[in-house]
Amino acid sequence: MNGRATRSVTGTSTPVHTATTRPLVLLHPSTQTRISLHVPSTSQEWIAAEVARDTFQDWLHAAEKSGNLVGFEAAELDDEQAGEGDDEKELVLTAYFLKHVAGLLPFPSTATSPATAAVLLAAFNHFASVYLSGTDVHTLTASLAAPVRALVISSFFLTKTKLEVEALGKVLPKQSESSLLQKASAGQAEVYALFGGQGMNEVYFDELQTLYDLYTPLLTPFLARASEHLVSLAAAEQHTLLYDHSLDALAWLQDPSSRPEVSYLATCAVSLPLIGLTQLCQYVVYGKGSSLGPAELGSKFEGATGHSQGVVSALVIAHEYPTDTKDGSDAWEPFYEQALRGLTVLFQIGLQGTLAFPSIAISPALESSSVENGEGIPTAMLAVTGLDLKSLEKKIAEVNGHVKSEGRDETVSISLYNGARAFVVTGAPKDLVGLADGLRKNRAPAGKDQSKIPHSKRLPVFSMRFLPINVPYHSHLLQGATEKALATFSAEEAAFWAPSSFTCAVYNTEDGSDMRHLSASSVLESIFRQIFTSPIHWVSHATNFPSSATHAIDFGTGGASGIGSLCARNWEGRGIRTIMLGNRGEGVGAGKEAWGKKLPTEEKWNERFHPRLVRTSDGKVHLDTPFSRLLSKPPLMVGGMTPTTVKAGFVSAVLRAGYHIELAGGGHYNEKAVRAKVAEIQKLVNKPGIGITLNSLYINQRQWTFQFPLWAKMKQEGEPVEGLCVAAGIPSTEKAKEIIDTLREAGIKHVSFKPGSVDGIRQVVNIAAANPDFPIILQWTGGRAGGHHSCEDFHAPILATYASIRQHPNIKLVAGSGFGSAEGCYPYLSGEWSEKQYGVARMPFDGFMFASWVMVAKEAHTSESVKQLIVDAPGVEDSQWEQTYDKPTGGILTVNSELGEPIHKVATRGVKLWAEFDKKVFSLSKEKQLAWLADNKKYVIDRLNADFQKPWFPAKADGSPCDLADMTYAEVNARLVRLMYVAHEKRWIDPSLRNLVGDWIRRVEERLSNVNDSGVKISALQSYSELNEPEAFLKKFLTQYPQAEDQILASADVSYFLAIAQRPGQKPVPFIPVLDANFSIWFKKDSLWQAEDIEAVFDQDPQRVCILQGPVAAKHCTSTQTPIAEMLGNIEHQLIKNVLDDYYGGDESKIPTIDYLAVPPKPVDAGAILAENDIAHSVEELADGGKKHVYSINGVLPPTGDWLAALAGPKLDWLQAFLSNVSIQAGEQSIPNPVKKVLAPRNGQRVELTLNKDGQPLKLDVFGGL
Repeated sequence: MNGRATRSVTGTSTPVHTATTRPLVLLHPSTQTRISLHVPSTSQEWIAAEVARDTFQDWLHAAEKSGNLVGFEAAELDDEQAGEGDDEKELVLTAYFLKHVAGLLPFPSTATSPATAAVLLAAFNHFASVYLSGTDVHTLTASLAAPVRALVISSFFLTKTKLEVEALGKVLPKQSESSLLQKASAGQAEVYALFGGQGMNEVYFDELQTLYDLYTPLLTPFLARASEHLVSLAAAEQHTLLYDHSLDALAWLQDPSSRPEVSYLATCAVSLPLIGLTQLCQYVVYGKGSSLGPAELGSKFEGATGHSQGVVSALVIAHEYPTDTKDGSDAWEPFYEQALRGLTVLFQIGLQGTLAFPSIAISPALESSSVENGEGIPTAMLAVTGLDLKSLEKKIAEVNGHVKSEGRDETVSISLYNGARAFVVTGAPKDLVGLADGLRKNRAPAGKDQSKIPHSKRLPVFSMRFLPINVPYHSHLLQGATEKALATFSAEEAAFWAPSSFTCAVYNTEDGSDMRHLSASSVLESIFRQIFTSPIHWVSHATNFPSSATHAIDFGTGGASGIGSLCARNWEGRGIRTIMLGNRGEGVGAGKEAWGKKLPTEEKWNERFHPRLVRTSDGKVHLDTPFSRLLSKPPLMVGGMTPTTVKAGFVSAVLRAGYHIELAGGGHYNEKAVRAKVAEIQKLVNKPGIGITLNSLYINQRQWTFQFPLWAKMKQEGEPVEGLCVAAGIPSTEKAKEIIDTLREAGIKHVSFKPGSVDGIRQVVNIAAANPDFPIILQWTGGRAGGHHSCEDFHAPILATYASIRQHPNIKLVAGSGFGSAEGCYPYLSGEWSEKQYGVARMPFDGFMFASWVMVAKEAHTSESVKQLIVDAPGVEDSQWEQTYDKPTGGILTVNSELGEPIHKVATRGVKLWAEFDKKVFSLSKEKQLAWLADNKKYVIDRLNADFQKPWFPAKADGSPCDLADMTYAEVNARLVRLMYVAHEKRWIDPSLRNLVGDWIRRVEERLSNVNDSGVKISALQSYSELNEPEAFLKKFLTQYPQAEDQILASADVSYFLAIAQRPGQKPVPFIPVLDANFSIWFKKDSLWQAEDIEAVFDQDPQRVCILQGPVAAKHCTSTQTPIAEMLGNIEHQLIKNVLDDYYGGDESKIPTIDYLAVPPKPVDAGAILAENDIAHSVEELADGGKKHVYSINGVLPPTGDWLAALAGPKLDWLQAFLSNVSIQAGEQSIPNPVKKVLAPRNGQRVELTLNKDGQPLKLDVFGGL
């Protein structure tokens, strides 16, 4: 039971009236729930107690028999829950008894039943001591079922009020102010009040009924005054026929069966004053429930605002009231008076608005269309959520053009700007139906997958809903209503709204100005104009509170669905906790937070995640982010990509420069290759302790299933393995946990994921939540990334998910794609990108990933002529990259890879041909592809030979194209060597291709050999190595088989050739031998290596080659001779300078110093660990000012992790590293840290920790217990 105090003795209480008490036992027979409370033992009071008990037991029996009890329902509970279930039943029984005894006292009354009052006080003391120790009634009941919650809260306040009436208020248990109110008084919290508008027209009265049922004695005086006042206002306007059922709210609350239909309550003429009444009742409850009067409660708020009509309630609570005593009920009388004036204003707004815009019936066809499409019955206000402003305005202009063409002035307009994609449009209902119809035609169907469509070309996903509001407030359609409303108020009445009477800021809903600065006579006019004709700019103005704001209380209406939830979304990351007072259950921002002893706060992303600097003991200044702390390196990394990070030379160059890089798993087809590459990198780096991270393709299960377990195994063997990137696919949460458990057990430090969409990001968040103690690097690139990419905008998915990402501190957020300068990185490091471009809280990233840009680094194995093509590509800005789907843009073009996914490449002739074939050939069915290829055979062959990195294979000796079946054996032999052997460098492209030629030679021998029946022919090719000089071998071969120059391939040999050209395990052939059903595979497979081996390309033409490159990153590629250390170093140094200037005022002396860069240790309570485990601790003062801490373990052994954490202390120093590191470096081997075993706690162990005078550890001595 949430907030429940721990009880050691059931029924214990502290008697107030007398030192002599007797136990009074109450019993619920069916569940055998019993409580014992101590009541005074004097004769009169004991008799009253017995009478109360007996009548209560009779009532309890009758109530149970009639089925009117709550909270005693049988429930199947396990052993742990059973006690809690019994506690809840005892609470329910106590609450029922309080309610029963309170009911024995007349109300309102004076002190007429002292004996019964004493019994009630004893029961209340019991309740307070047992259930409210360290908590409050709202926190206590938040997790309970609603009926039980209502019982407990109503019984509590009924009892409290009765006892106060009985003149026992001074002896009641004192409840301290909530933490929120205490901190507001102390200046440690800055609180604002929120009041909603008309959005809850159909359900607000249920909220008022709940308030009344829970807090009847607190609200009855105010509701009686308010109802009488509203009835008189309605009576004066009976001729309008708008108030047929009057406005007697209290009568409807006391007898719910008399409540009018929702259709009446929802009309603006009725709902405006009654919604205001509901809000003000919520405020009264909070004040009286906190034992505060309106002056003292009002002093807790720095400001107030209201959505639409809510601004009136905001002005009422901001009014200056006489200083009051805490528990004096008379203190609220001035508030009631001002509240009635506020209700009058709201009454006139409802009345005049309705008269200015009478309801007009629309055709049944239009109404049914809206209802069928889920938009509801058409009204004067249409909410549009999820659509951008520009698109909405465009469609509104079309509708207004039609309205004006009919000679009408009733144009539609946006009246409420509730968020970046949350608007309310007002107008005549039939025109809004037309707007909805037009918008609906351009909306994505529900559930439509648009992930393969470029972000800007997708149909928008949004919703529309007609609000139950029959008047177009905040629009020009109510011109003149302000003047009519003002005319109903005298100058004397207007004077009660003087700006000088407001004790806190009240924000104008149109421009955000402080209404205290209005002239003395203009407040009422401002109220009317704000609501009748002015639009609301809710985010940018009405709730643009100072950066010092910490909390906002939403007084309704709407509970968890009211204006508070909208504000909470809009304020994410700004550090403002929104508390929805009407939500009495659980959840973030529930009302209990306003009452409780613990005050939750919201994180300011800018403060928590902005970049910092630290200086390490070697004097070097480092960027300090969660990512750099994890890596113990600068927060700049090179992402894994084939082919650039396959080669050991480039990977080692990045590691030697001190930066993080991923070794691409692509290109490593077996265990031997991976081990050899790690050994080669280790040798080139030549620095022990530098860890390597592998980028393995999860989508390629053949690769993944051997690389992942191998990587963990290599770590356990002591190889310098540090991390793993799970690329190309996000595993399920369950599978990811298996992966992470394996990595953790092996001692691997971190895992990375590369989501490509909002859903992918959320899946990574789920993985992080399931593995909170393991570091997860989330690499986000969006659709502008080089190579394979999604179709997503870079920013929108982060805007949608940043809040959920930052709820998990084990996620390190890394931005990739399009970066290549400090100028481009810094807005994302500081987070200002989201603030400047989108008007939301700053969203800093933790680090940056570079890929396309580093392909032109001096050490990159990219061929020089290819690097030059990358440099020549101008690149584009972020807003233009999607044009690459349609045409070369900034020198970059998007094509579909062999996996069917979009991939960015430099727009060479070869890639343009690829794009052409994507549209003309590969988009067709297999049957149609073959027909097209047959019809366009010559064109395809000519283009392959002229422009592509894989030329057409079949050719005669003179070079003229032909079919494979038309070639001689000698021509095939020569062509194979021509296309797979780099003659001027005397090497084969790949050994497996040499072996392919050898297998083909043997096949030719079999075909051409003339062997006598008794003869044995020795093969011309005894070893593949003989083909290391293929030209010489072929000459020798032709002398032995001269017929090869004339004999055409047999059909079986054509099939054999095609088979060996496609066999698995060898490098795919760099040519296209046939136009068949596999043309796309011949054309697209293994298309990237040529960028690093231009010498192997036909005629060494880089324009034939496929070159991965990002359209935005390309603009940063300006040189082919800059070392990678310089490229990354320049960015790092400039980012340090930017951070120094912006966050330290350019003063290096303000940079804190630490021993080394690492994740800060988790805080531990060393004292508690020692106390819990009875570890003796003494401190000796040393002569040099230092101290020696001596710990002795005798009997109780603490958990090893806790013990070592207590010894290591809270600082990053040598001792922390010594005791906490998972592994240590032993020569070239990384081994599990043996210290944890050596220093594990043992009986009889004594540990001496010596610190110098500055508190730094000098040595650690361990004695005994070994």
